Amino acid sequence: HIDDRAWSKRLGKISFNQLCRDVRCHVARGNSFILESAFRSDDGEALGEMLISRPVIHAHCVIPPSLALTRFRIRARTQGRHKGHADETNLKELSLILEEEKFEPSIINSQLILVPSDDYSHDYLEARKKVYELFYNIARLNDD
Repeated sequence: HIDDRAWSKRLGKISFNQLCRDVRCHVARGNSFILESAFRSDDGEALGEMLISRPVIHAHCVIPPSLALTRFRIRARTQGRHKGHADETNLKELSLILEEEKFEPSIINSQLILVPSDDYSHDYLEARKKVYELFYNIARLNDD
């Protein structure tokens, strides 16, 4: 299955399904947790349904598509990167996805914070600080 994009996609779906099972378990137990992934627009509805009873902070990293592709190329060429990621094929798909703005999930009833991720400027640091403060406040509410 080395360098097989179809297999990589299949494995990605299996991983996402497991992630959803884990989310449902945490929600059922009343746990606070951080969920991280490169979510796509069509993931928003499913995430919203799973998290409807929880306070949700949606930190969305914003980056120009050209810089996202540059960073992806660098990561793809990293020594030791497994060929099973099928990065060369995935690069073409990623270009199309970025053009269609498919990495902007909308999670119902979430507090959206846009985090500029193109540099580590003052805006980035302020957004990150706000995310941490919100996480802290939610954790305190859950502990009370």
